Amino acid sequence: MAFSTSLRLFRRASYALLMVAGTACASIHERAYAVQEQPEESHQPENQLELLRFRLVPDASGQRVQWVTPDELACSYFVVERRTEQGAFQALGRVPGDAMAVSARSHEFVDTTPVQGRAQYRLRQVDLDGLVHTGPVLETMPSSTIFAAR
Repeated sequence: MAFSTSLRLFRRASYALLMVAGTACASIHERAYAVQEQPEESHQPENQLELLRFRLVPDASGQRVQWVTPDELACSYFVVERRTEQGAFQALGRVPGDAMAVSARSHEFVDTTPVQGRAQYRLRQVDLDGLVHTGPVLETMPSSTIFAAR
């Protein structure tokens, strides 16, 4: 088993034990707000974001970014990012996570100002403890052909 997977399982088990004991509810709630105030670019190690589905769906309101997570234990929020051919990834917005979810959860974010031509989208998950998980990259094409990661 990879080290990052072992670390993630250990963190989940530790978090679950604290919640069952009922001793960490207040401190975790306080830490969630403190984590959200940190800058997006932190010096925390990055891990792979685990997703069941990640896709782009163009429609009249913009570019829909849809994803499904297997669980979200200790997840504070997701950051949806976009990169054009000329630049680096930039945050478009945040979607709250469900720090207590132990089953699959679906999320959606609409980019109401999509760019013409090629663009790349990715997700980052920020946990309550500040650990960042980076997801795969999806690319739009000028012909509106969408590639989806499953």
